[in-house]
Amino acid sequence: MLRYAMVGSIVITMGVSGCAVNVRGRERPLVKHGPIEGHVELASQWQKDQNKSPNETRTSTSTLFEEKIRFKTEGDVVDPDFMLYAAGIGFGLAQDRLRSDDVSQSSSDFLKEYNLSLSMLRNKPYPAGFYANRSEDLISRQFLGPLRSERDNATMVFNWKLEGWPMRFDYSINRDRQESLSNPSTDFYNRDSDIFRYMLTHDFTENSHLTFDFERNEVRQQSAGSSTQYQQDRYSLRHEYEFGLEKKHRLSSYLDYHDQSGAFDLQNLQWEEMLRLQHSDDFSTFYSARYHKSRQTDSQSDEYSARAGYTHRLYGNFLSSGSVYGSRADFGGGNKLDQQGGILSIDYYRNNPLGILLGTYSVNVNRVDIIGDAGTASVAGEEHNASDVVLVELNRPNIITSSIVVKHTDNVSIYTLGEDYQIIEENGRTKLRFIFNPVPSSFPDFTTVGQLFKVDYDYLVDPERTEDTLNQAFTVRQRFKNGISVYYEQRRQSQTIDSQMDNTFPDEYTHHTYGADYSWKNLFLLAEYIDRKSALVPSTGTRYEGRYNWAVNPDTTVSLFASNQDWTFQETQPRDLEIFRTGFDLYSRLSGRQTFNASIDYRNEKDSRFGNTEGFQVRGEMKYIYRKLNIRFGVETSMLKRRSSTHDNLFSYIRLQRSF
Repeated sequence: MLRYAMVGSIVITMGVSGCAVNVRGRERPLVKHGPIEGHVELASQWQKDQNKSPNETRTSTSTLFEEKIRFKTEGDVVDPDFMLYAAGIGFGLAQDRLRSDDVSQSSSDFLKEYNLSLSMLRNKPYPAGFYANRSEDLISRQFLGPLRSERDNATMVFNWKLEGWPMRFDYSINRDRQESLSNPSTDFYNRDSDIFRYMLTHDFTENSHLTFDFERNEVRQQSAGSSTQYQQDRYSLRHEYEFGLEKKHRLSSYLDYHDQSGAFDLQNLQWEEMLRLQHSDDFSTFYSARYHKSRQTDSQSDEYSARAGYTHRLYGNFLSSGSVYGSRADFGGGNKLDQQGGILSIDYYRNNPLGILLGTYSVNVNRVDIIGDAGTASVAGEEHNASDVVLVELNRPNIITSSIVVKHTDNVSIYTLGEDYQIIEENGRTKLRFIFNPVPSSFPDFTTVGQLFKVDYDYLVDPERTEDTLNQAFTVRQRFKNGISVYYEQRRQSQTIDSQMDNTFPDEYTHHTYGADYSWKNLFLLAEYIDRKSALVPSTGTRYEGRYNWAVNPDTTVSLFASNQDWTFQETQPRDLEIFRTGFDLYSRLSGRQTFNASIDYRNEKDSRFGNTEGFQVRGEMKYIYRKLNIRFGVETSMLKRRSSTHDNLFSYIRLQRSF
């Protein structure tokens, strides 16, 4: 019903433009619109994929052809102050042909889309808006038939500019549909979400600001073999109070409650108070207290924490900061986790005849006490950054590996064990190794070093355990005036553990990094040697990196890069790892009508423990624009060798658009 209502409103809006009304003594059309613009779009793409393994070879080719025509206009109804609108509608036909192994099939689909934007009473104390859009696509897939994707979204917005208490009401309806034209009984995915949001702001005085936010999200999700329905309610209240001379001091209060029911029940309550005092231009202190209450289906926790610290700048080139903290987490049943510690950090820089000298030092003391009986606890949403060299260690010991779920930050996409990551257990600790894919895919992949991800898991709680950890970090760097910079970094950790379990070992290490880099205009070079002396995973490595941006002429630029990392891990299972990457990007304006861009990305990973990975991707695109004619032609090819299998891909496309 939503789609037909939207299409109907667009047609009616355009159709009644001939009716006349009298506004402020002057006759005008009821609906006034500007020029009706449009364009015709033709697109064709061809793709070939081939997977080779010792046991089989699979080949897939697909061809997709799309024809679309779109119209759009904008204008106002009665008066610009009453309603402004922008409307568009489009139709098209998509045809797909697939040949995969011994299967050959073709399909076609009629595409419909629209978009509508209404802005009403914009100069009144109660402005409102309405926004709706629909899109359809036919998506080719490797070795499978095409997917039809439909998206319908509509949002209604109402603002009430009540003096001193401005409010905003939002209501959104989102419908996502995805199904296979060849096998609709298995390859389908439906997701409906209805979101209501209410926002209120109020200034008690010019120094006191209040914000309240409520959001309800009802989600219904269905796919082959599973169906999920849940409701999320979130209440957020924030207050900020500025005081003192020139409002230099600030007291912030934050209260958040999250209630989820349905397929997965969860309640979260957070309350935090933070006070920041600016005693002088060079000295400030802060104090915070936080309470966090969590209730899940099979677990619960109550956590109290507090922190106090300072920041002090001395002589303009010496900055010190420090803090002390403490917390207690109660998991129920007499199980508790206490933490206390402190952090001190010093930053220093000094100009000298050769350039500038920089130095930093930080020390962190932390004590953890686990109290209670042995049992099982849960962790949800633990965040880490993906690494292509070191294994990522999860925070808790004694993890039940079968419970590990690795997710994208969208909390929807779940990564696959064996394809995207591997689980390594060593000395009671659990680590993740990520499999980086140099060939991007439609599914979020670990293609970016440092990419954030989340992990859920269950772990066994020690009956009694005490950890004392001392962390120290020291860096010194001399930047010379000729662009050369040399530096040294040391990171040291000492740890003692008192536990009733025998499979726990202190994680003690000393890391030394020696490096030099050179920067001049568009050139950057780097060389590093790393020596990691560790009780658990000792290693040594070298890293070389170079980048150069070259402006060949005012219309052409080239970017080149290359890097190489070589690591040797001395552990219970020794490992040698070498990662080489290189590539370039090219952009050139061939004429006032033509542009060309191309890129090459190559990665070669030699891993004595997990197997070798080699892959490259080459892209090129030519664009031609002449008046209202736009033509794009592109080719992409990639090859990925991972362990005993090879994946080759060739993709080409041409898109033509003519506006009128």
